[in-house]
Amino acid sequence: MMSLGNDGFFLSDILNYPLIPRCDEFSHIIERCSIKELHDLFPTLVNSIFGVPNTTGWGLRTVCRSLNQQEFDCLYNFFTPLGPMFRLCYRLLNEPFKFDVPIEMLPFSTSQVLHNGGYANFYSDMINIDPCRRQIVSLSLNAFDYFMLHFLLHGLSPIHIMYPGALAAHNGLWKTLYFTLTADYLCTFLPANPESVVMPTNICGSVKTTISVPIQPIQPNRSPKYLSLSAITHNFTTNATAIRSPDSFRQHWRTESVLYLFIDIWLRHNFDECRELPSSEFIRVVRILVKQLHAFGNSAELDNTSMSVLRKLAQPMMNAQMYSFLRCIISRWPLDSSFTTVLELWLSYIQPWRYTHPNNSMYVGGLQIPHRFEQFVMENIVSYTQILVQLLPRFERIDFSSIKNIMMLYRVLKVFGQGNLSELLRQSEQSMGSMHIGMMSTPNHKPHKYSDNFNASNLSLSYRSEQSLHNESYKHLFGMEVNDHLKHLVQKMIVFREIHAEHATKLERDLRNRRKGFFKYIKWLLIHDDDASSQQELEDSKKIPDILNNMLNAVSNIFDIDLPSPEEIMAHSSQYSWDESRSYEQSALMDMDKDVSDIFPSPTIMKKRVMEVQYMGDPALIPIRSSEMAFLVRFLHTVSTKLNEKFEREIDEVWNSNGILGQLSRQVLYPPMTVRSFDKTLGFSRELKQEIGARITFRLMASYRTFITLFCAYSLGSLIYESGLFGLLILIIIAFIYIVLSSFLNDPKSS
Repeated sequence: MMSLGNDGFFLSDILNYPLIPRCDEFSHIIERCSIKELHDLFPTLVNSIFGVPNTTGWGLRTVCRSLNQQEFDCLYNFFTPLGPMFRLCYRLLNEPFKFDVPIEMLPFSTSQVLHNGGYANFYSDMINIDPCRRQIVSLSLNAFDYFMLHFLLHGLSPIHIMYPGALAAHNGLWKTLYFTLTADYLCTFLPANPESVVMPTNICGSVKTTISVPIQPIQPNRSPKYLSLSAITHNFTTNATAIRSPDSFRQHWRTESVLYLFIDIWLRHNFDECRELPSSEFIRVVRILVKQLHAFGNSAELDNTSMSVLRKLAQPMMNAQMYSFLRCIISRWPLDSSFTTVLELWLSYIQPWRYTHPNNSMYVGGLQIPHRFEQFVMENIVSYTQILVQLLPRFERIDFSSIKNIMMLYRVLKVFGQGNLSELLRQSEQSMGSMHIGMMSTPNHKPHKYSDNFNASNLSLSYRSEQSLHNESYKHLFGMEVNDHLKHLVQKMIVFREIHAEHATKLERDLRNRRKGFFKYIKWLLIHDDDASSQQELEDSKKIPDILNNMLNAVSNIFDIDLPSPEEIMAHSSQYSWDESRSYEQSALMDMDKDVSDIFPSPTIMKKRVMEVQYMGDPALIPIRSSEMAFLVRFLHTVSTKLNEKFEREIDEVWNSNGILGQLSRQVLYPPMTVRSFDKTLGFSRELKQEIGARITFRLMASYRTFITLFCAYSLGSLIYESGLFGLLILIIIAFIYIVLSSFLNDPKSS
């Protein structure tokens, strides 16, 4: 244990304080302790913050503002770029202190690059070599780099597995403290605005020294399958030499550190080499990094300072790692609702024109891609074409009865259908084909306006045959193989367009029938609110045909294919009856020699599946609807939950009784049921079942419809009987009579 000053406190004692007093105490310590004392406590403090080796630390990845605002604000103020933690780092920079990080702590792919000597010159003054083994054993970092490195490594740790409570925050829409701090750090140290200055400005500039050795370009950990880095390597060598001036170090060394560390720790990380996939939170913070690197690099033309050299390096450094990173993540990520997060990361990367400074923006959605970004598209064509080729078979297997699944494919087609992007990609592939394997043949091929002025030498892409690295060949996005996948996908979209149109008509008819007749109308108006979910389902089913129409038009425009008529699809797909199609599908699924993606069920099967989709959880826990008051739903749910817990045995007895009381209770209580949910914490979907008994629910009282009904009854009572309470009494009597009649006619136990 280490004592701090003359106060008699020990570091281990303070680290055991509750979170808020702990932050306050360390804020005072940072201000009043000597440099030597701060140097001694710094590594222990950092290890405690980030939970080294295997704990959640101070909760940066588990604390959310929406769940615990007080702790969130306290931690945020402590770790903000101008907060106490960074003041500690900057105080330590006044002395030539170094802090060692063992090479084993780094991701395997990053440490492998260091061992192989393929690292950038940024690391030249950091590495420590064991003279006996002649191997790199550690990195010696200044306080700022030491903190940043541990911050990045913390994002890679599987906290969502070590601490299952974090899974909801990571897979939901909540923003953890780690997410917020990542955005702050990137916006502060990689400013998109060329006029911004990294604060504070009065930081010691002697933390690095000018290096005279030749600059070594950054190389990917694994040689990319298609990407040729000759142009990027030239830029690295030229530009990296330029930034090794004393002036640029004094001004922008923090930006350089953040640029290299974020890319090398996060984007070099190979998830094929570890068993666990990252959390959705990690994918979201990487997306922040990608967007900020685009914005930072796109401002190079407007920046007249020495930081413009770093801006020019940002995108090439990212490009060298992103394809392998994206391909690895996409190939292993489960195709559920969380896949949207991965999809948005990819779409952000391939649209750099979306992240430009207002003074430098020339792109309006749907118009031509600005000429300055055409080179980016050509040099990174595999990130467009090969990722989409990888995704198409997966999209063939998604359930098109869900609007969320449909929207994923819609987002992709909308991006590829914008401006002249598809023309650029097609022309790039044609130029590749003419250079390597002759001009490829595509169905319904049309000439493009880029044919005359397209320079094939601009491509940073070299075609590899099947005998090349990893024995993997380039698959042409506009080739015949992809065209076959598109035919299956188009067929599925057309069938589901008709299915959802019919389903919407049926739902609308059912909702009207529920309100016909006096008693049915009273039940719909007063007692039950079960049709709200059907109303939402109806709205979705009405939207989906229009969305599918837009998707079909996008496929036709992007890939120049003719759409089959609905009659042709139905004639081809409906050759089996329901029983025959079901037995055919099951036998095909059992045939291991056949690809599941080739099995296309008939429209009858698809209609049956859509009709059978239903909510399997507790009706009282359905997400809050627009027709309800959110605060009242939560309050009434808390009240009913406490009553159900306190009187569980009495409620069950009343429900199962045979008298008039039992009959009445079965009309107003929620019946016993089996609640089904799905657990995905183990990497696959596992169905869980839970039996729940009869229970009280007051959710009906939170509906706007209930308040309108009560208001109308009160108003009518005031107008007719000059007493609003009399109107409410009549309404209660009518509702009671209906419940009594229903208890005799529709008692589930007697039937």
